Amino acid sequence: VVSTQSTGDGDDLTSWKGNNDHSWFEIDLKKICALDDIELLWVAGARPKNVEMSYKVGTGNEIQAPITAPFSKVSLDMKCGTKIKVEMSGGYPTLNGVMARGAVYTTKDILKMKLYMSLKEFPNVRKHVKESIERMEYED
Repeated sequence: VVSTQSTGDGDDLTSWKGNNDHSWFEIDLKKICALDDIELLWVAGARPKNVEMSYKVGTGNEIQAPITAPFSKVSLDMKCGTKIKVEMSGGYPTLNGVMARGAVYTTKDILKMKLYMSLKEFPNVRKHVKESIERMEYED
């Protein structure tokens, strides 16, 4: 589970207030995450009139994630992302927190998965490749 702490400072009493115009924020997950869903925790019905959510991996293109009123949860079906962006407008929204659920992957995990998928046709070299990967040093 990838969980942002409240609204960035780890204090559950902190809230983030938007204005009636265009407001936005971006969350950097720091690692590649397969996202199951993202939940927006609003204070007592203080929701905006419009919300747009997107995610991206690294510096790649933003991919829109459809979210509908009451703008509380969006399912991403394990799509990969490193950043989540939420844009809102209308009303006077007050956000208590954001929770992103999914799995975090290291560079080594991703390399292993890709190699295993490509080596299914060549089982005789699988053991050698796996041992080579285990000996490599990585920095995430």
